[in-house]
Amino acid sequence: MPMRGILGLFAKSPFGLMVKHTGLVRETVQLVRPLFDALLAGDRERLEQIYEQICQKEHEADVTKNQVRDHLPKSVLLPVNRGDILTYVKEQDGIADAVEDVAVILMMRDPKRIPAVDAKLMELVDQVSGAAELLFQAAGELTNLVAASFSGPEVNKVLSLVAEVHGAEAKSDRLQAEFSKLVFEHEGEIDPISMFQWMRIVEVLGDVADHAENTGDVLRLMVARA
Repeated sequence: MPMRGILGLFAKSPFGLMVKHTGLVRETVQLVRPLFDALLAGDRERLEQIYEQICQKEHEADVTKNQVRDHLPKSVLLPVNRGDILTYVKEQDGIADAVEDVAVILMMRDPKRIPAVDAKLMELVDQVSGAAELLFQAAGELTNLVAASFSGPEVNKVLSLVAEVHGAEAKSDRLQAEFSKLVFEHEGEIDPISMFQWMRIVEVLGDVADHAENTGDVLRLMVARA
């Protein structure tokens, strides 16, 4: 099929919206590090500003997710399973949801800080953000995959990135465990509510990487079935 025909198919199919959704979720994740920088700096005003930005980006991603769902006409021949597309955007949207959940927890109340765990916290933040970024790089290949009819070197590139997402998610799990252990070693320095908050924060940060891994698995499935 000529390239013009391929681009026409792309425009009429949900793939363009899926790429847009990836971009919005990526922008949400890129706010995670600034959010925690503001927390550790004790800059409540900045934290609230970033919270508002996260909520706005998450809302835009949610709207785009629904547009993908509404943009699956049976009249358009798709190279992948419609059910896989729906699962894909749901899991990818879960990344943005998890980021918003973290921001909401921090907006409720500043957890008492434990300076000894700051470095491990930021290591975890960067790790889960990095896992999501690998997913976004793989998802960014959708345009090329469609143009190549889900074959050729583009497939190998996506599959390689998805494998890296798995490795990054596994490292995120290890860092979650290390961070939790470190917090408990200093539990006498904080109040019970702060302890609960830190445990919830680390859990939801892990959800970012978990949803990135799940999205990658669906992308791999779409490639395999195409």
